[in-house]
Amino acid sequence: MQARLIKFDTYLSLLKKHLVPFVAGIVICGISLYIFVLFSFMSLTLSQESLDVDYEKIEKEGTSTQGVVTDISTIYSASINGRHPSDISYDYVVDGDTLYGQFRTIDPDVFDLYVGDEVDVRYLGSNSMLTDFETFSFPFQIIQYVCLIFLGIGVTLMLYAVIRVVVKSQLLKYGKIVEATFVKTDPMLSVAFSTKGVVFYQYTTSTGRVINAKCKTDDLFLFREVKPGDPIKIFVGTKNENNSSLIPAVEAQRNRWVI
Repeated sequence: MQARLIKFDTYLSLLKKHLVPFVAGIVICGISLYIFVLFSFMSLTLSQESLDVDYEKIEKEGTSTQGVVTDISTIYSASINGRHPSDISYDYVVDGDTLYGQFRTIDPDVFDLYVGDEVDVRYLGSNSMLTDFETFSFPFQIIQYVCLIFLGIGVTLMLYAVIRVVVKSQLLKYGKIVEATFVKTDPMLSVAFSTKGVVFYQYTTSTGRVINAKCKTDDLFLFREVKPGDPIKIFVGTKNENNSSLIPAVEAQRNRWVI
């Protein structure tokens, strides 16, 4: 059959009926992307060689010595609970050779440390660490994975709304007109002259199967004079006759359908 015309306003009208999951999906995706990008930037900012050192192995198998602080720099581009990580640069002597190291920490005791102060160093091979300060660590990857999970939830919600709109628009566009039997209406609001509600109806498929169906409508006032058992016209899917819908009067008028 020839497809009925559906204007853009009709798609918007269908989307409004699924606005909650669609908007919720956008909000969840937006927040998840913001947090993901933020922590990805922080992870890139803090991903230096000092973070790849196996401090546990150094602590167990390393050798202790004394070192001297040569520089202290604070990373203001990253903040964990209002505290900024700091890089402590130092040198130490092993077998007459001066070696250099850098240790990242978020320990508040770093503010009592100054260039030229002696520090306890533990080294293993060319790697080393400071033993008087806590090692900086933060679960960037875990947070990123959690963000991706919520991003998936947000996308799923948006897809749900879009798929519902596509399915309904296809029914309005290609659905065949079938005569159904009106059963009853159920207003969504218990107030007089409510236009929103659910219409219950019954129709027979091309194979003779009787289907009891219901459909939400914004045109409830059109059914005030309709009595149980009266015939009404509905759209039924051409491929799936379980899929049906009332013929929306507003959309029929807007799109100039000949019913």
